[in-house]
Amino acid sequence: MSLLNVSLVLFVLLSICGSAQEEEKEAQHSLSNNYVFEGNSLVNENFIEAEKKYRLAVSAKQNNAAGSYNLGNAYYKSELYDEAMLRHLEAVNNSGSKLEKHKAYHNIGNTLMQKKRCKEAVSAYKNALRNNPSDDESRYNLALAQECAKEQGDGDGEGDDEDKRQRMKIKMTKKIATKIKITKKKIKIRETTKKTKKKETTKKVKMENLRMIMEIKKIKTQTKTKGNQSLRLEKCLLNK
Repeated sequence: MSLLNVSLVLFVLLSICGSAQEEEKEAQHSLSNNYVFEGNSLVNENFIEAEKKYRLAVSAKQNNAAGSYNLGNAYYKSELYDEAMLRHLEAVNNSGSKLEKHKAYHNIGNTLMQKKRCKEAVSAYKNALRNNPSDDESRYNLALAQECAKEQGDGDGEGDDEDKRQRMKIKMTKKIATKIKITKKKIKIRETTKKTKKKETTKKVKMENLRMIMEIKKIKTQTKTKGNQSLRLEKCLLNK
């Protein structure tokens, strides 16, 4: 085969591989969006099922910002603010447009206000406005957060620079991840304790059953011995 033919074959193979990868990505994105849609239809009636759908959306395509964003909203409505924060930060990192970043930052600000972390909320609303300067709701919430920060003695957040915002975001992410890790560990310990108690209870029941069986065997043996003694006595009397 000539060098030209080899090059053509390689070109065709690479084109096929590239096309297959693109189709796979499109399929993953479509599946992820379907899960998001199903979660949206369930969230007002069945939070647990909606949460499952949003998690499936994130698993199907991890950089789909819509999955993380809607899961964060579901957690926020259920007052699970740490989980909501983590998912909205994911949405920020995965978002491909300023509009998506704006919505995620705005909701991060709302979550921080619920936790009375007003100075950090100021930074979040500022980031929201950087991505969508025309949003009046973010601007109004920023004013509330600045007033809250003043009342807490933290100033109004005007002096925050980009480095501080980045450090704050990293710190929040680590803190939330640690809390979630501790919660999972507690649940695992609780489940292990339940299993251990169940095993101990089963062992006690088995020991009690074994003791009863031994008692029954002992009674049977004693009864048999007494029966044999009675027969010998009868024979003795008859022989006299």
